[in-house]
Amino acid sequence: MSILKIPTAKIFEPLLKPARYKGVYGGRGSGKSHFFGELLVETCQAERGTLAVCIREAQRTLAQSSKRLIEGKIASLRLGHGFKLFSDKIETPGDGLIIFRGLQDHTADSIKSLEGFRIAWIDEAQSLSARSLALLRPTIRAKDSELWASWNPRRKSDAIDDFLRGRQPDGAVVVKANWRDNPWFPDVLGEERLLDQKLYPERYDHIWEGEYARAFEGAYFASLLSEARAGGRIGKISADPLLPLRAFIDIGGAGAAADAFTMWIVQWVGSESRNRALVRAGQADGLLRGALFRKAPGLGQGSRLRLDGRSGGICGNHRQSRGLLLLRQARLRERCKDHQAVKIVNDEIRAIVAETLAEQHRLQQESIDAIVLKAVASVLASFGIEDDDRKELRADFQHLRRWRKSVEQAQSYTFKAVITVIATGLMGAVWLGVKVVLGK
Repeated sequence: MSILKIPTAKIFEPLLKPARYKGVYGGRGSGKSHFFGELLVETCQAERGTLAVCIREAQRTLAQSSKRLIEGKIASLRLGHGFKLFSDKIETPGDGLIIFRGLQDHTADSIKSLEGFRIAWIDEAQSLSARSLALLRPTIRAKDSELWASWNPRRKSDAIDDFLRGRQPDGAVVVKANWRDNPWFPDVLGEERLLDQKLYPERYDHIWEGEYARAFEGAYFASLLSEARAGGRIGKISADPLLPLRAFIDIGGAGAAADAFTMWIVQWVGSESRNRALVRAGQADGLLRGALFRKAPGLGQGSRLRLDGRSGGICGNHRQSRGLLLLRQARLRERCKDHQAVKIVNDEIRAIVAETLAEQHRLQQESIDAIVLKAVASVLASFGIEDDDRKELRADFQHLRRWRKSVEQAQSYTFKAVITVIATGLMGAVWLGVKVVLGK
């Protein structure tokens, strides 16, 4: 009997044992896809007749699948005699089968074709939708069946990340693997990693360290934040109880695609601007409930709320155009003698926010009124009516109104006179008729 020897990184050893769910997440160069490719070939060789499906959310062609990777593993392990390669599938020993599918276009009925498959491997699982995951899990239900997933984390809200890392179902084995866990990490990838770390620090952690994507293309201040993080300038700091804390608020909209209601808590210490906290809510209603202020550490008396209701930035120190508004100072807590105790008055917070929203609405209305007046003035000017002619124009319109009313009044009198004449004539004719009849 031949023995199949497959070198395996230590980080993947927990995944060699049977488990309903197996997951590996991490950055580039960790070898997670290569591990699952080898494990799939090994399983099909050892357990004859295994039915397996390799899955991605979107797979228009087999070039977008894991087929080439698996074929390479079959060749490197010298198992080509037991596997038959076809254009769209791989036949494995004992009438087993490996197929490749994209779940995006599947329905609850069409996915039933996967019933009886024992292994489902989801590569690039960060792109898998919640709908696809919900369809797949009950479909792969053969005895001792397993679902494998490999992915580079993108967001906590991604379906696979929420399921395996957030909810942590029973029977799940999930490990984090990065480039440093790969004993065979190639030098060329090492050079690429260092190049990304130098040129694109804002996305390095996501690509190479398996962290959530913190910055996307076009994100403001991404490079500055990465530089601050690398320089150790982002961490836990304590507030000076003798210095004021200020809250800077960017009010978001109320629609589904609107920006979040965001608040920064800042304290100036010497020449430093220390950002104490960043708290956000989906809508302004979150602030009305006091949630943001409960999260804001030590927001104290003398704090100022500064709002940019339009341009999305932090306001200057005075009222400007485009809706910039500096709110009045708001007393948001009562300090005790030790300057530590905090008492948040929800009614006061509600009143402040309501006043802020009302003022923002008023400024928007004023801006609309100014635009309308300017448009009307432009139209009048196109007819040769300048600002100095407005009094005469008003007098002309008043004269036209008086003339119209007099005409309407004359028409009313004429109509009444005609009706009276007609009615009198009819009455006279009737009376003459009666007299003629009585005279006979």
